This record gives sequence, C-alpha cells and structure tokens, in this order.
Amino acid sequence: MICKKDDTQFESTSLNISESGMLLAFPGPVEAGEELELEFRIPHVFEPLKPRVQVISKGPRGIGVRLFTRTLEARENIRGFTGSGVKAAVVS
Repeated sequence: MICKKDDTQFESTSLNISESGMLLAFPGPVEAGEELELEFRIPHVFEPLKPRVQVISKGPRGIGVRLFTRTLEARENIRGFTGSGVKAAVVS
C-alpha cells in the first residue's frame, strides 16, 4: 500500500479493513486529524483504490483512518471484500 502525505510517500501495510476505515502499520510521522492519500488493491478488483483518508487515532499498533472519498464502485468492492471474512490481507 502506498500512503501519501503532502509531497512525501510511504509504504504501509493494512492490519485490517472495514467499509468505513482501516488500521495501518504506518512508519511516518502523522497526527490525528491529518489527511492522507492511499493507493491499494484488493483481490478480484482490477483498478487500485485511491481514497483520501483522515487519521482518527494513533497507537502502538498503528494508525486508524476513516475513508473519505470513494466512488460507489469502490465502496461496493470494499464491502464485498470485507464481507468475505478475509479482512487482514490487502494486496500492495
């Protein structure tokens, strides 16, 4: 997964995903309230998803983010993926 903050780009890993947010292992400096851009793939979806997110929490396991901008198609793809019972593996 690629995370972008301003002009800086980081590699990250999703620890879990839901329709409304994610928990990320995030190596960069970030505070609650900041916005990031993500780019990631989920299984069986050809195009990468590129949502904007807001950091809502920061802890020892990583950062919690709320997904902002998603198309209806992206929302349905995430819903289908998370409904499958496989929530921990997001393909980079």
